[in-house]
Amino acid sequence: MKYHAHIYFDLTQIELIESLYVQLQQEFGETMSYGRIHQKLVGPHTKPMFQLAFDQAVLPQLKNTLDRRNLGLSVLIHPLWENEYLAHTEGAQWLGEPLVLNLENL
Repeated sequence: MKYHAHIYFDLTQIELIESLYVQLQQEFGETMSYGRIHQKLVGPHTKPMFQLAFDQAVLPQLKNTLDRRNLGLSVLIHPLWENEYLAHTEGAQWLGEPLVLNLENL
């Protein structure tokens, strides 16, 4: 199964996010796809974010890596299902504080 992780941030944290982005690329390499850092709202997301795409086998290591860094960021992890609404609700896992999403955009 494929997954997305959305790592949310405030614009005041852009240096932290750029550093984390590079660190994740160094640690995970080609086991993930790295979306660009969005400094504006896109899709159902209510904060700036960047997206990672990966296989289920990477999920435990990613969660461990993000927990270990303890950056206080909100992270949405969800499976890629045909029904995006269900993927972002019933299939959602959160690290850090959950955010409200604009689900009507799905």
